[in-house]
Amino acid sequence: MQAGFVDGVVKGDVLGCIIADEPPGGFAEVIAEGEAGSKRFHAYRYRPGTPRTSGKAGRMGFAVPLRDVAALGPTLRFTTADGTPLRNGTVRASDYPAEPAPDGKQYVFLHLQKTAGTSVANALRSIMPQSAFASIYPTQVWLSQQEFKSLYEYEKRAFRIAFGHLYFRSLIVSQLRAPRFMTFLREPLARIKSHYWMLRRTVSEPQLSGHSVRHSDVINSGQTDEFDNMQTRMIAGVTGANVPPGGMTTKEVGRALFNLANHFDFVGFSETADADFKRLCGLLNIEPTPLPRSNEGGNGDPQDEDFKRLDWNRITYNNRFDVALYDTLLKQRQKDPDGLPQLLSA
Repeated sequence: MQAGFVDGVVKGDVLGCIIADEPPGGFAEVIAEGEAGSKRFHAYRYRPGTPRTSGKAGRMGFAVPLRDVAALGPTLRFTTADGTPLRNGTVRASDYPAEPAPDGKQYVFLHLQKTAGTSVANALRSIMPQSAFASIYPTQVWLSQQEFKSLYEYEKRAFRIAFGHLYFRSLIVSQLRAPRFMTFLREPLARIKSHYWMLRRTVSEPQLSGHSVRHSDVINSGQTDEFDNMQTRMIAGVTGANVPPGGMTTKEVGRALFNLANHFDFVGFSETADADFKRLCGLLNIEPTPLPRSNEGGNGDPQDEDFKRLDWNRITYNNRFDVALYDTLLKQRQKDPDGLPQLLSA
């Protein structure tokens, strides 16, 4: 069986695959070798069904920025960790134009659930080099925060943006050099309604305190972060372990506003997602692409019996701090559509 192969060079990255099962507690590695030495990189990118002949699918792909290995020599050879050459594994770096080095600024995008984050992530993945984009989610497809921590420092420095369901001051933040932040928000009740229908699609038997309940009970109770001022929590960096559901105060709203003013370079709204995505691309100095509509569940039947059990007065009260945060930001946006971070700092 092949050890793996190199696909080619795309957007300044040498792309390829190691055909191997993911080692326990880590990832397979690829070695770039040249006359002046060698350098190791992790093969952790998910490749569905690649290669076809191996019958394997999983995190076996790699993306090595040419600029990170150019000093090794004009001709590079890519091998597995034990030195087995990869098919098509000789790359003449001199055949490709030099890619400009990143400006040094790194971003963490707080993907608040049901705020157009999946659409933004999918669009950026299609535009940016693979080595510049990190997806941080607790699933077997993407990187977990602990796995991100295990990468080599030069691999972490290659990222321009790390994207995931992250709270401000998550573990990943300590692994980057003075990152700046980005996020999209959404009108809180619309976000909760969308999240409710996603819960209906994905969770057949919801649980609260170890007991099976109706889907509407989960939302009405506000006993989970997702339905207890989630947007304020994530921007303020306050998990349920820090402040239990029902314990939020205006202090957390103030902390969220402080973080937005001092640590964020971009705040968008899902209600104006297309225009805001173009602003985001301008900040990253990349050419925008049309924003896809990803992970949209739409609304279900308003006459659905469980949906009618939603107590919107109670839900509004439980999430009053999200409402306050959103209303503050929306007023600031209306005053200055292009200057939200600067206005918050004033």
